[in-house]
Amino acid sequence: MKSGKFGMRMLIGTHKALLLWVDGQTYVLHEGLGAYYGITWDDRSIYVVARGSMPSRMLAFDSHMRPILAPPFINMGSEGYSGPHQALYSRGVLYVVNTQRNRVECWDGEVVFNLNWAPTYKDRDHINSIWREPQAGTLWITEHRKTKRPKKIRVLEADHTLLSTIELDPDFLSAGLVYTGIHNVYIEDGILYTLGPSQVVTYDLDTLEVDAIPLAGVIKGEHYLRGLARSDDHFYIGASRASPRDGRAEGASRILVTNDRFGVLEANCLSEDYGALYEIRLVDLPDRAHNGLPCPLI
Repeated sequence: MKSGKFGMRMLIGTHKALLLWVDGQTYVLHEGLGAYYGITWDDRSIYVVARGSMPSRMLAFDSHMRPILAPPFINMGSEGYSGPHQALYSRGVLYVVNTQRNRVECWDGEVVFNLNWAPTYKDRDHINSIWREPQAGTLWITEHRKTKRPKKIRVLEADHTLLSTIELDPDFLSAGLVYTGIHNVYIEDGILYTLGPSQVVTYDLDTLEVDAIPLAGVIKGEHYLRGLARSDDHFYIGASRASPRDGRAEGASRILVTNDRFGVLEANCLSEDYGALYEIRLVDLPDRAHNGLPCPLI
């Protein structure tokens, strides 16, 4: 990968490996357990969701990326690629959104519990992303819902009770792409940000207006957006080749660096060896689209 002027350290989850990006150079931190989807951390440990050819599992590492022998035990379902997605540690709880079981898995350091969407283990709503608003403590949880419309974002109170449901049904969802859904969620200055197949989708929480902003270099039907990080000055967005699930192991993905108006400032390509990109977390800068905690990685 070519180093750019926005170089820094990032943890990146891809279809084949967990990567560390250091000023444009990539290093494999872990591989061999399928796809690496969720990345989060508390003040001491880094947690990574791996899923694929083996049963889905939660990996835990210390600040030197040495495996922790007793990671949190969260039963996230059987083997296969329709399973846990994004992870978030916040306010003493480790959350994992689990499409396969249609719920959010939770671990508070002692007890495993879950937030149920419906009494089913079927992938009904395809829950794939989670973020917590720092001040109010509300949880924002994305329902990709595959081909179903409208797409939804559930808002939970800090005590996990349902506060509201946001429905998104803009025209971009009828574009006839391989996948037509949303990933990631982040709130800033009264605007909700999520990623459509080839656009950043915004939702004004006051006016309820929805907008879809295409990114330069992202061609509708050829690229698919997943992975969102936010520094004070830039957004970092993952763009992978649009392909069916069994084709995600091949093809280069990119990290797009944009300004606040989503003008693309840089497009950094990952090697085709890693396949699709699923998650981006900033390591050295506060990642406002994550949990606000300094990453313990040395």
